[in-house]
Amino acid sequence: VAVNLIFDYFQSICGGSLITQRYVLTAAHCLYEGVISLEVLLGKHNIRQNETTQQRIPTSNFTMHEEFNNDTLENDLAMVYLPTPAILNQYVRPIALPSRADASNSFVGYEAIASGWGYDSDNATAVSNVLRYVNVSIIANDVCNITFAEYITDSVICSGGTGKKGLCYGDSGGPLVVNGKLVGVSSFIGYNTCEAGDPSVFTRVTSFLDWIAAHSDAVIS
Repeated sequence: VAVNLIFDYFQSICGGSLITQRYVLTAAHCLYEGVISLEVLLGKHNIRQNETTQQRIPTSNFTMHEEFNNDTLENDLAMVYLPTPAILNQYVRPIALPSRADASNSFVGYEAIASGWGYDSDNATAVSNVLRYVNVSIIANDVCNITFAEYITDSVICSGGTGKKGLCYGDSGGPLVVNGKLVGVSSFIGYNTCEAGDPSVFTRVTSFLDWIAAHSDAVIS
């Protein structure tokens, strides 16, 4: 899911994940300051072209986590409501959420997929035209903590930067998926360049299952 953010004088883009026909999960920092309205783009591949597969749903109804901290990016989660429900087909379908039984799983060592329209290199000057994905491995939070210190809490999940693979600018809000389940929401990267090999940090979805259930019509098993 692409989330087009409309401000007073400019537009920006973040990623998101369709979790039901009515709700998209994204990062709170995408929506923190000055967003007037949103345009949720479903079924997109190339964000700079009109595509027969796409669905455009404008909305101004979103909820950021009540304890989101824009300085530390703690609780970096937001829910977007779609006034027109998504039409499900081969191009648009909800991602499965983790179960409550998954809450005890750190996912360390698991292979995951991160995706988004963010910059595809340090030399890029704009977000990618097309949706891209990368295979990454989940690392332990104490390893991630070596790079990010106090910013790493139990409510985040990190992927390693081996092979210079990971998030870049414009990927915020997008999904981290393990075995078909949404385990992370793209949150932040290090102060170094995208290709420095630093870990990528995501909001840990299993830490917020109650919040997700309370702010959407998702059923958590």
